[in-house]
Amino acid sequence: MKWLISSRLLSVPKREILERYIPATSHEFLLNINSRHIPALGVIWSSLLLDAPSAATWVDCLIKMESVHHLPSALFLLSCIGISAAFIWKFLIHPVYLCPLASVPAAHPLANVTPLWILWQRFRRREFEIVTAALKKFGPYVRLGPAELAMNSKSDMNDVYGVGRRNFDKHASYDAFITHGQRNIFTALSHEHAVPRRRIAPIYARKFVQANAHVRAILHTMIYQRMLPILNDASQSATQAIDILPMLQSYTIDFTVAFVFGLSRGTNFMLDATARDEWLEAYVLSYPADCMFWLQECAALTRFVQYLGLGDWLLPKGHDAARKFLDDWTLERMRQAEYVFQCNGESGSSFESGDFPILYDTIKAGFAKSAGLDDCFAPDAQQELELASECFNHILAARDTFGISFTYILYKISQDFSAQGELRKELISIESPVVDSDTRFVLPDSRKLTDLPLLNAVIHEGLRLRNNMPDAEPRLTPRGYHSSDIGSLRRLPPGIRVGAYFWTLHRDEAVFPNPETWDPSRWMGADDKNKNPNKYMYAFGHGSRGCVGQQLAMELMRYAIAAIYTNYRTSVADESEYPGDEGFVGGDCREKLFLRFEPIVSL
Repeated sequence: MKWLISSRLLSVPKREILERYIPATSHEFLLNINSRHIPALGVIWSSLLLDAPSAATWVDCLIKMESVHHLPSALFLLSCIGISAAFIWKFLIHPVYLCPLASVPAAHPLANVTPLWILWQRFRRREFEIVTAALKKFGPYVRLGPAELAMNSKSDMNDVYGVGRRNFDKHASYDAFITHGQRNIFTALSHEHAVPRRRIAPIYARKFVQANAHVRAILHTMIYQRMLPILNDASQSATQAIDILPMLQSYTIDFTVAFVFGLSRGTNFMLDATARDEWLEAYVLSYPADCMFWLQECAALTRFVQYLGLGDWLLPKGHDAARKFLDDWTLERMRQAEYVFQCNGESGSSFESGDFPILYDTIKAGFAKSAGLDDCFAPDAQQELELASECFNHILAARDTFGISFTYILYKISQDFSAQGELRKELISIESPVVDSDTRFVLPDSRKLTDLPLLNAVIHEGLRLRNNMPDAEPRLTPRGYHSSDIGSLRRLPPGIRVGAYFWTLHRDEAVFPNPETWDPSRWMGADDKNKNPNKYMYAFGHGSRGCVGQQLAMELMRYAIAAIYTNYRTSVADESEYPGDEGFVGGDCREKLFLRFEPIVSL
C-alpha cells in the first residue's frame, strides 16, 4: 500500500524528491513534515479535492520524505486549502453551474450565490420595482437567490398555487401574522389548513351569503343605518367632502366583526371615529408597513432583540402593546359571544336578527369536532386562544386589503361620469333598488345585483388594477416530496422559495389589452381579443388557499356601490395625498382621498 513507507523510499535524498514533485517555493515547508503522518494528510487532501489521481501524486511525493518536525502548520495549511475548496464548491461552483436553478437568469449576479442581495432590496422596500423589471427583461422566471425565484407565468400558476401536491407550502414569513400565539387558517404553512377551511367554507358560499337572514340583517344595518346617513350629511354642502378610505375600512370591519360575533358585540367604527382611530392605530403599530421586513424576513433576529428589551430599535414604539390590545380586544368579544351561547344555547333562532355569531359558531363547532368535544363545550384558556386566533384572522383580512381596493374602485368610478350614469340606470332597473328614503328601507335581492353586468364589471376592473402594495405570495417547494416541478423547471429540491406578483399577471397584454387602462367593458363579454379574463383573475388569490371569503367580499362591494350610485354622483375633491395610479397605498392611514357626494333626485 502507498501508505507503507519502505526503507528503499526512505533512502532517496529528500531534496531530489522535493525538486521533482513540489514547487520550489514549498521546499522548506515540506522538509519539515513528519513522514509518519503522511497517510492522514493524503486522506485529507484526497477527500477535499475529490481528485484521487492528484491526491495520489501528492502522496507519492510526500511519503518519500524521511522526517518532519512541524506537523501542525502543515495540517493547518491543508485544512485551510480544504475548507476553501469546499467553500468555493458549495457557494460558487454548485449554485452557479450545477444546481437546479442554474439555468434561471438572475436578477443580479449576486443572486446566484447569496440571499443577501434580495434581502437588501426588501429592506429598502424596492423588491417589487426591481423584480418586476427583471421579469420584464428576462422572461417568466428570475432567480432572486441561491434558493429563490420569482415567476410571472400564468400557465404555470397551478404548479405553485394549485391544489393538492401542487399547492406549495407557505413561507415562514407568514408567521408575522400569527395572533394570540396560535396558528390559524391563514398562517398555517402546510396542508393542516385544509380541514378547518372546509368546515367554514359553507358559510362563505354564495348561496349562504345571499340567503342567510342574519347576514342580510347585518348588511341592512350597515347600509341604511350607517353608510347612507353619513353620505346624506356629507351631501348637504356642495363644498363638503369625505375622506373615503377610513369610511370604507370601517364599513368592512364593522360588517366582519358582526359576522364573526354578532351585531351587539360588534363595532360601530363608521359612526364612532374615536374608537375607529384607536383600533386602526393599534393595527398600524402591530403590522407597520415600514418595518414588516424585520417581522417577516428576520423574525429570529427580531425576537432576540425584543428579548433583550431593544425591540424599539427595529419596530415602532408601542408595537408589543398594540399587539396585546388587539389580542385582548378579540378575546373580549369572543367571550361575550360564548357567554350568550352558554346562557341561551347555540340555536340561531334564539338570537335577534343579525345578532347570531355566525363565524364564531362555525369555528367552534369545527374545533369541537376535531377535539372530540361536545358542540356546547366551554373553552379553556388554551382553547380560547386558538379560537380567538381564527376569529381575528378573518377580521384582519377584511381590514388589510378590502378597504384599500374598494377605495380605488370609487376613485376610478368618480373620474368617469358617463360610467356613473350607465351604472345608475342599471341599479334603478332592479326591483327594490337601494334608495335612501324615509319610507323605503328594503335591500334588493342579492341575486339581482349579481346579474348586473356593469356593476360587476367595475368591481372586477377595480380589483384587477387595485393599488395596494403588491406581495409576492411566497411559497416553498414542499418538504414532503423528493422534488417538485414548476413549468419547464424540473426536479426542484424541497425548500425553494417561489413567488408570483398577481399585480403583474393582471397586466398581461395577452389577456388584458391596454392593461393600464381602466376599461370595465373588458369584463362584459368575451371576444377574440379578450377571452374569459375571469380565468386569469387573481384578486382573491388562487387555488385551494385562495381567499375563502371572496363571495362575501363581492357581496359587500355590490351593496355599497349600489347604495352610493343609486343615490349620489361622486367626484374627486382632493387627491393630493392619494397615490392614484402612480403609486401604492400602504394601508397605514396616511393616504387620503376626498370625494364629494352630490345627491340625485329620489325615485
